[in-house]
Amino acid sequence: MTPSAQTRALLEIAVAFLERAIAAERAVARRLELCDGLDLGGLTPSLNVVRRVRSAVRIPIHVMVARELEISSTIRMNFCK
Repeated sequence: MTPSAQTRALLEIAVAFLERAIAAERAVARRLELCDGLDLGGLTPSLNVVRRVRSAVRIPIHVMVARELEISSTIRMNFCK
């Protein structure tokens, strides 16, 4: 028996790039979480990225809105070198 649209599981995939968003939609994603800096736990993507992804995919998008990244002074010093 095939699950109905109401009982079917919703798979949301976190993506940070246009190409990954398109690939996720083509695969099995039913919704995207669009963010930047996935390796840092997720940051707010640029408006340009949001617009490009929105125009390229048809599935719903949840855009990550994150507060300013808190970076330790050690990491900040490494970035400044």
